[in-house]
Amino acid sequence: MLVLLSFSLVLVSISISWLPVSADDTDPPSIIDVKVKPEDRLELGDTPFFEVKVEDKSGINQVLIEYEGANHSMEEKNLQKWTYNSWTPTAIEVYIFTIHAEDKEGNWAQESGKLEIVLDATPPEVVIIDAPEGEIEGGETILISVFVNDTYEIIQVLLEFGDSLESMKNVDDSNVWEYELDIPLDVGLYTYKIHVEDINHNWNSVSGSIEVIGEPSDNWGMFIIIFSIIGALLGISLVMVARRNQRLGDQRSIRSAQIIKDQHYLNRDSRKTVEVKCPTCYKSKNLPLSISIPRDSNGLCNVFISKNVICEHSFQIYVDSFHAIRGRESVDYTLGEEL
Repeated sequence: MLVLLSFSLVLVSISISWLPVSADDTDPPSIIDVKVKPEDRLELGDTPFFEVKVEDKSGINQVLIEYEGANHSMEEKNLQKWTYNSWTPTAIEVYIFTIHAEDKEGNWAQESGKLEIVLDATPPEVVIIDAPEGEIEGGETILISVFVNDTYEIIQVLLEFGDSLESMKNVDDSNVWEYELDIPLDVGLYTYKIHVEDINHNWNSVSGSIEVIGEPSDNWGMFIIIFSIIGALLGISLVMVARRNQRLGDQRSIRSAQIIKDQHYLNRDSRKTVEVKCPTCYKSKNLPLSISIPRDSNGLCNVFISKNVICEHSFQIYVDSFHAIRGRESVDYTLGEEL
């Protein structure tokens, strides 16, 4: 009987040793990718979009985003992706945010990032309005002109050609910038690029190309005959100078005509519907606005929104010539309400 009992205990011990042992999950979840759109900088008044990918073998319990001292729940899109887009920063500064992820076993992981808020994140607009088209001879000097427009001030306009980067010249404090470019003698297709930077360090660029067909033709025989007649040489020289000045004058005339043709690009006085959001309660409404900002203005149009137009608050917005809202500001006290 004792032998049988001992044998049974041995069998039970062997069976228990083969049972799987559940180990507790102590590994934190993996925060693989944190994306913020737009990636670079966010314009004041806009709402960023956050997306994070989180993985864990036991599953994800919750994902939080922390900013301005408070945690907010992110929305689960699928088993691994979580999103959030309910935050509109109200100040021009660099914000720090942190993503917190918790798995089913209570393990936590976190990853931080930053979000820069600027007054203007829109790049300047640039259009080539004057440049030679088709084939040209090597060794010539050509005039390249661009039209640049921005809500704020332009810092610089640069022409990139080959290994050089040259500053273009502003014409009479206008929106036109130009540069006289010396063309190489070698035959080939050359490209150039124009870079524009505004005062808020937003960049934009535009490209063009030049095809060089060869060096100017050799006319030494004709020059020998002309050199024998001093009077004729002087007359031909004067004609050549006059033609060159006329060509440059025609180019500037074309440029001026193009600028006059595109005046609607600078001054827009059409009525547009704009979504206006209250900075206090965040209620919004589509309002028709008709904004006209002078051509030589670098500022914004201040529009006062009275209470009961959208909500019970009074506030003011700043609108540019393209009917884009650049900022909002609450009004603490309105004199007309007490009279």
